[in-house]
Amino acid sequence: MSKKRILIIGGSSKIGLTLINIIKNNFSSNFEVFGTYNTQKTPQLTKLDITDYVMMENTFSKIQPHIVILTAALIHPLTCEENKTLAWKTNVDSVKKIVEECKKINSKLIFLSSDYVYSGKNSLIEETDSLDPLNYYGKTKLEGEKLVSTLEKFLIIRTAWVNDTNPNSKSFVMQVINSLKQNRIFNVATDQFGHPTYSVNLAEMIIELILKQANGIFHVTGSTYISRFEFAQKIAMAFCLNHNLIHGVISKSNSGIQRPLNVNLNLNKLKSIISVNPLTLEEQLNLMRIDYEFDPILKDVKLIPIGKFHDERGSLSVMVSKNRNDAPNFDITQEVYLTEIPNSQTIRASHKHHHIDEFFIMLDGSAKFVLIDDRENSSTYKKSFTTFLNDEFRSALFVPSGIFHIFKTIQNNSKCLAIASKAFDKNKPDTISVEHKFFGTEFEN
Repeated sequence: MSKKRILIIGGSSKIGLTLINIIKNNFSSNFEVFGTYNTQKTPQLTKLDITDYVMMENTFSKIQPHIVILTAALIHPLTCEENKTLAWKTNVDSVKKIVEECKKINSKLIFLSSDYVYSGKNSLIEETDSLDPLNYYGKTKLEGEKLVSTLEKFLIIRTAWVNDTNPNSKSFVMQVINSLKQNRIFNVATDQFGHPTYSVNLAEMIIELILKQANGIFHVTGSTYISRFEFAQKIAMAFCLNHNLIHGVISKSNSGIQRPLNVNLNLNKLKSIISVNPLTLEEQLNLMRIDYEFDPILKDVKLIPIGKFHDERGSLSVMVSKNRNDAPNFDITQEVYLTEIPNSQTIRASHKHHHIDEFFIMLDGSAKFVLIDDRENSSTYKKSFTTFLNDEFRSALFVPSGIFHIFKTIQNNSKCLAIASKAFDKNKPDTISVEHKFFGTEFEN
């Protein structure tokens, strides 16, 4: 049987690129995939401005796609509000032209819509509920849906809060990470509730809907329903950043436009069709942590995400192993010890070692760690690094010898596991202590 040709318009977007990669790597026997870009030049993708109808006609004529996935759009709500002409041209007029081209060759169109087509309510929202967008972006998406639904074969994907950890991404996850890494306060709405969605999980669910030949309108998001504020705090914890820099505000003080506040999408229709599970927020963040390149600034210092393997009995985490890159290395371990700390704001360590390398993992609670490089031959000599470890999203902090380190507990009843490369010798203690204030005024007694 010949392969079906899939055209992804907007192939350079976070969801577009993810779809292309998954199809090429896992479904190459089913589909031949083509992608387009507009402003973000991307290798192996074809240039296409969706507002240029001649380019559009030429692209369809050349590829003759069986399936079209439209991910290209003007998605920033404030930009749509400020430039309504551009928003309508991009999100409505272009969709109308794509629908016309699909009708010519009987292509199926998969259209990425948004939870912004709803005004929100304090109960579960069904695909059949009334649509009442509160801002211009939502209105353009609703008009796009109306055009797409005139086709015989179509999928309308209403998704929400799509994230990835691409360094160049403008996703909410990367906005939070980049702000907190620069020690900047991040203001986020406490009254907006919705479904965070991981781009990879979204792509997998869309592909299965295609394979199942599903038709119509589907809610396709992650399974967790949470506030923006709580979501931002979870991001900070997952990426070992300071969650105290997350400041809650009400929506009107943080935005120039009206947004739906409570959009709790019912996913039962989706779940009845596909076997791919909509991921929980914890599952999403753990997968993103694996893909993310942690940069602790100091030479040789490492942050290693410790994964959790779940089943109906609970979870399992690998704390030390041999020949793995997702856990401290057994080959350099001579001693493991546990520090149990009953009170918050308790300070431990405040020293360096000449020969001992260590990993630190919070088993319970959380702590702030500060490191100062005291290795004269190091490229980061005298530089400092601050990170935050917790038990909800565990990471192993690797501190090589020659680096002063201190930590202060944030929660009561914290437990810190230390894995050392050499066993402690009370006759030859390999420890050089300094006063707490060496690490800054917050550690002064």
